[in-house]
Amino acid sequence: NIFFPFRLSDQKGLIILGRTIIIEPAEEGGFTAYVPALKGCVAEGETEEKTLLNIKEAIVNYLAVLSDL
Repeated sequence: NIFFPFRLSDQKGLIILGRTIIIEPAEEGGFTAYVPALKGCVAEGETEEKTLLNIKEAIVNYLAVLSDL
């Protein structure tokens, strides 16, 4: 298992190991989250809470792929 320390940032995103997660309302409804430092690491959800869970999973998968390279 991979543990990521999250805390609120001044920019209303989250800090993950010094990286920011941005959560924004999606045009079609729900929310989209992305990690600017991890190109292509994006997730969506119907609520902010579900979007946060989805982006955490996306980060784990993203880093797992990188570790396999």
